[in-house]
Amino acid sequence: MGRSRISIGTFGSINTTQNSPRSWTARARFRDPDGVLRPVEASGTTAVVAEQELKVRLAHRIRIVASVSDLHPHSPFPELVRVWLEDLDLDPDQGTKDLYERDIRTLVLPVFEHFVLREITISKVDPLLRTLAA
Repeated sequence: MGRSRISIGTFGSINTTQNSPRSWTARARFRDPDGVLRPVEASGTTAVVAEQELKVRLAHRIRIVASVSDLHPHSPFPELVRVWLEDLDLDPDQGTKDLYERDIRTLVLPVFEHFVLREITISKVDPLLRTLAA
């Protein structure tokens, strides 16, 4: 009999690995709202520090899952943007995060800010994508 599936919004066991005398990595797999298990890792000078940092990152992901579960077809688009920007905090590349945040706030949000999620259809998104591509 196989292992039971990790529930959405939870993580599996935490494993630590020593990379060098003062470098440790802690890893776990987290099941995101889309059902996909994704690796999450953090580093530190000791196994305990790496594990603590990993738990902080996992706690943040758990909050995002809770936020995502609050979204529904009648949620305003700016609420989805808020949740998505929180998710970007997980990206270690600050430059990428800043670029994505700028683009969502200046290019996408002004177009959809007065819609609820169920109103944002392909027929509304396609013209925006065509304009941005041009």
